[in-house]
Amino acid sequence: MVQVRRNNLRPCIRLLLLPLLAVTAVSAGASPVTSGDLYALSKLKSSLLSRSARNSTSLADWDVATPPPPSSSPAASHHYCNFSGVTCDASGNRVVAINLTPASLSTAACSQPSLTVAACSLSGPIPASLASMPLLRHLNLSTNNISGFFPSGPEPYFPSAEVIDVYNNSLTGPLPALGRSRTRLRHQDLGGNYFSGGIPEEYGDLKQLEVLGLGLNSLSGRVPPSLSRLKRLREMHLEYNSFDGEALVLLAMLEILQAWENNLTGELPANLGKNGRLLTLDVTDNRLTGAIPPSLCAGRRLQFLFLMRNKLSGPIPEDLGNCKTLTKVRLNSNLLNGSIPAGLLDLPMNNMLDLSDNLLSGELPEMIPSAGLVFLSVASNRLSGPVPPEIGHLKKLSLLNFSANALTAGVPGELSHCESLTGGHIVRPREQPGATHHA
Repeated sequence: MVQVRRNNLRPCIRLLLLPLLAVTAVSAGASPVTSGDLYALSKLKSSLLSRSARNSTSLADWDVATPPPPSSSPAASHHYCNFSGVTCDASGNRVVAINLTPASLSTAACSQPSLTVAACSLSGPIPASLASMPLLRHLNLSTNNISGFFPSGPEPYFPSAEVIDVYNNSLTGPLPALGRSRTRLRHQDLGGNYFSGGIPEEYGDLKQLEVLGLGLNSLSGRVPPSLSRLKRLREMHLEYNSFDGEALVLLAMLEILQAWENNLTGELPANLGKNGRLLTLDVTDNRLTGAIPPSLCAGRRLQFLFLMRNKLSGPIPEDLGNCKTLTKVRLNSNLLNGSIPAGLLDLPMNNMLDLSDNLLSGELPEMIPSAGLVFLSVASNRLSGPVPPEIGHLKKLSLLNFSANALTAGVPGELSHCESLTGGHIVRPREQPGATHHA
């Protein structure tokens, strides 16, 4: 990637370093058509000059609005190479460096508090000087190829930061010590990297934190109980790590909890969901035991419930049959017993219900023909009784699996009404094990 010259950059210009890198990244990845370079420079000028400074004389010679006519000479078509602070390659075609000084920028441009350079194929480490910028409030370097350790340093350390987003890069080493005195930090997404080690206990001091993204890393150890102090936290992403222990802390304002594919043990907090805000709960592929909390849908907002492949036991809470906001439910591969709650098969917005591989018994509940189920599986349980004929009115149903149960009636003729049904099977009554009918 083309490098940006950093020599003789004063403090306020260091704030511009990453937007400049974005320009070079766009240029380096663009086609030989030079309009890509001009477009990148136009976006840079727009980002450097706030609305109040758009009519200033800063970067006045950067005439990005009036490209030369098609009939002009090749040199004229690359007129941006003459912009102040812009250097092109030997051919005079491509931008290779940008060096802006305070003389060329207004005070407003030098005090921009936001750096967003996402999806620009940037590589190399994050400049350590970013950590001490007094005005930097919003840092977004997500979806690049940035590597190395996250910057560390003495106080002040990201003194004004409210948003730090480095999701989907190649950062390594321990998680940054962003706890300390970062009282303004609201959004911290360090997911999609190669961070290792544990979660710093001091993250529990980020009292304004609303989003904590640590998923898709190589983290391990226990989730510190100190995180329960984060009373404003709405989203917590811990997925695809190696966290262990009984540390699924209850967070009063939690809306989204993603903790799939870890080694978490113990029980889900009994009062999880009582805050009335829960939207998504995904703890798939852990070693959780105990019962499903009864109040997951207390606020009637729950949409996604994924508890599959754990060791949960006990009955399915009756209240889930009244949770009209659910759109996907996967409770399969646990040790759940008892009957299927009335209403769970006909939730109006639910398109997926997987209760397979449990110990559920009793008869299938009655169904409302207007249900929108697309995927329905109750296979490998201890269910008995007939298959409800109303299932033939599930017009959207495309996969159905009732196999490996003790159903006592044949295949309902109403199944012929399921026009979208492409796969499924039901064990016929009094058939030998393994004999199935494919719908």
